[in-house]
Amino acid sequence: MDFPSNTDLVDGRFVNEDAAQGIPGSLIVAEWGNAVTDEILNVIRAAGMTPEEQDVSQLLDAIRALLGDSAPQSNRNYFVDGNFDSWIDTGPVAMPTTSIRTASTIWRSSRSASGAGTIQADPFNGNEPVGMTSPVRYALRHNQTTASTGTLASRTLPNLLQTVESVRTLHGRSATFSVWLRSSVSITIPGVLVEQSFGTGGSPAGMVRRDKEVSWTVTTAWRRFSVRLDIPSVAGRNIGTNGDDLLGVGIFLPPGVTFSIFAAQAQLEASSPLSSSDINGNGGAPTAFEWRGHQAELARVQRQYSIFQCNVTTAINEQQISYPVVMRSAPALTASVNSGSGAAFSNLGPANNGCYQSAANSSVATATVTADARV
Repeated sequence: MDFPSNTDLVDGRFVNEDAAQGIPGSLIVAEWGNAVTDEILNVIRAAGMTPEEQDVSQLLDAIRALLGDSAPQSNRNYFVDGNFDSWIDTGPVAMPTTSIRTASTIWRSSRSASGAGTIQADPFNGNEPVGMTSPVRYALRHNQTTASTGTLASRTLPNLLQTVESVRTLHGRSATFSVWLRSSVSITIPGVLVEQSFGTGGSPAGMVRRDKEVSWTVTTAWRRFSVRLDIPSVAGRNIGTNGDDLLGVGIFLPPGVTFSIFAAQAQLEASSPLSSSDINGNGGAPTAFEWRGHQAELARVQRQYSIFQCNVTTAINEQQISYPVVMRSAPALTASVNSGSGAAFSNLGPANNGCYQSAANSSVATATVTADARV
């Protein structure tokens, strides 16, 4: 590829028109414009992606996918808190029937309607296996205390997943999902959960599910499992107007057995569509787990969920209380006070920047405020 030879260039480069100097502007001829576009499209298609006119990140994503292990190492993990460092309650906490967050701040967990169980943080205490990226502080421990009777086909099995902001994430591309696992007894992971939710508001498209059957034998020894996922394109589908569209990725857990499964260092990254299609735990093209540092990862968590303390008074106080970071969207606010009652908080515009005390408390006190904008 080179500059065109059949147009008005100056010193071999494009120039703008300068009427005062009598210099005509350079024209981009159709042949050259088409050639440049074809060069870019060839890279995008080689990565197995479908070109989209409005997506200005496809070339970079395609290069990263084609480079594989030599791709840029910064911010390649689409999961937030893949290292399981952020906990609301280290547990054990009883899990709900549906897949919602309990102890872990970002990760969702479900025991299934027919089962029972708890979730908790499990400290490593320096005994992480060879191959994990250091440091690693916690694993997520899912205790299935009553066996599930669900099925993979009906999606009624216990599960562990993360809902990633934006249904456009990795759409039309291939990705590698990897996670370290061990179990109290030998079990087989039957499937990887993949779903695209187009959110709410307006007339959004229905959920798209592309679960993938796998056969991962998880034993009492730590092992890293991986699989290639081919994420459907969202082109032509309506996305809701409320900003709550998402990509969900995780694992289904087996029925008919009780167990404790431990998960650590989960990663979701772009990869080549030509990477391994293996379903026994060696699929895709996993790179080393990306450790971004506690502060950088905490900021990503706080974009969706934050807990902070402030003083409350016996009158409405419209002074803004800034959130630790700008949040993903206007959060739902809840507050508890150490004395008295009545205090409440409301978002203050821009609604995802901060809040204020919108209802008086019966006494001067300290409030613990939770701001929740998780998808």
